[in-house]
Amino acid sequence: MKRILFIYPPWTRNSAPPVGLSLIQGIIAEHQSRTGVVSRILDLNAIAAHRIPQIVTEDGSHKTHRSILRRNCILKYLTGASGYQSIDHYQTNMQYYKMLLTAYGRQYPIILTPGDFIDKSFNIDNPNDVSCMLDSENHPLLNPLKSDLETRIKDFCPDCIGISIIYKSQLSPALALVKYLKSHYPDIHLSMGGALLSCLPMQSLKTIKETHVSMYPGSAEEFLKEKLNITLDASTSFPAPEYSGIDFHLYFAPFRTLQMITSRGCYWANCSFCDECNETFKSDSSDHVIDTMDILARRYQARHIHFTDHAIPPSTLTKISASNMIASWSGFVRVSPKLADDSYVLSLKQSGCRMLQIGMETPDQSLLDNMNKGIKADLFPAIIKTLRNHDIRSYIYMLFGYPGQSIRSCESTLAFLEQTKPDFVNASIFRWYPNAPLSKLQSHIPGIGNSNTPANDDPGSCGISIPELRRWMSNRLQNSTIIRSIIKNTPHYYKSSHAVYF
Repeated sequence: MKRILFIYPPWTRNSAPPVGLSLIQGIIAEHQSRTGVVSRILDLNAIAAHRIPQIVTEDGSHKTHRSILRRNCILKYLTGASGYQSIDHYQTNMQYYKMLLTAYGRQYPIILTPGDFIDKSFNIDNPNDVSCMLDSENHPLLNPLKSDLETRIKDFCPDCIGISIIYKSQLSPALALVKYLKSHYPDIHLSMGGALLSCLPMQSLKTIKETHVSMYPGSAEEFLKEKLNITLDASTSFPAPEYSGIDFHLYFAPFRTLQMITSRGCYWANCSFCDECNETFKSDSSDHVIDTMDILARRYQARHIHFTDHAIPPSTLTKISASNMIASWSGFVRVSPKLADDSYVLSLKQSGCRMLQIGMETPDQSLLDNMNKGIKADLFPAIIKTLRNHDIRSYIYMLFGYPGQSIRSCESTLAFLEQTKPDFVNASIFRWYPNAPLSKLQSHIPGIGNSNTPANDDPGSCGISIPELRRWMSNRLQNSTIIRSIIKNTPHYYKSSHAVYF
């Protein structure tokens, strides 16, 4: 095995090259002198983001007609600085882009938006649906891309193709891709990996394996060891990402933005609702992180770096804050007293920080304690204020419907958001993650999540149902003048991926 073509299938947000594949390419490049292996990335998701709007035809809809007339300008704006000069201008272009995708989806029918793809006839958890999808190479998201596949395979001549699947929306196009490749290139070995495979039922994985596709759920260590004899140990640092095969001009961003990861797992790993506690934490040295950021800025001309860590480790954050970085940066961090310290936040700003994403979840300290978050709610207002004082955007994540949460607690969250006015808010409804610590106690916990029974309307009632919670969010949260303003100024569909630019 000497030539590997990695394929990132549609459909997900087209904001930056895939970080996982670029890291794998970095590892392969690092060992090339010994293995002789070379690789390239074919980002079909980025190509589809441009190709599909260009093939939309008139359907009698006035919205479609107006979008078709503007589509060249829309794509130009979304891939250049002029499209991000104001949030209103951006939202208008993204809405036209969405109309083009909606028109394309109506032909099949599928639901296609700038950030998601839904095929109601396909159930990701149904092995029979998986089997049916593997029987046909005809797919609305794959058909327009076959010429690109043929050209890249002809030019690169791979002896192995690796398909990376991270999101549910990528699975059915990936399965159709397997059928296409098996039919037209039977001598090329196929492998499939990515985070989503870890979530599929065993029978679905077995069905895919029966097509003689090598499966590597989760991280890439097993693929690298089995196929390339590359072993990564706990002391191995993540290499600098390698972007061979990437066309940077395809991505929706005002300037070149690249993703980077400095750690695997979560250094806290104690939140009761999260399944990250099951992954062993590993992080690069802070000096290595600085060197990699410099490589991305100098070698690839990155003007912005987005960290995809679950939370940037504190030692890394401190090292970055003391460095004069060429590119600006953003990423997830945990609540910390340092983020309320004026001098520390000033140092973050001076190092190039544009936005911090913070999982605050709730200002209710008793709920935070039940979640085992290990943070103090009384820090929240000062953190948001200090970030604002230094022109660092705050993207705050709030969780509603945690078992035992009351309507009174929800009201306190609304009051907190109205008082502190963070730049952006992600309000999500609690979900049971099968491998999270809390899920092991699910049958013993009252409240929502596994029950649709309406709760008592008393504001102090303990535990609210999903329907009751949705009504409260619709009637109270989304009707707040301040919350509506925040939502209006949050990039539609691309959310945190584009919020950093405003």
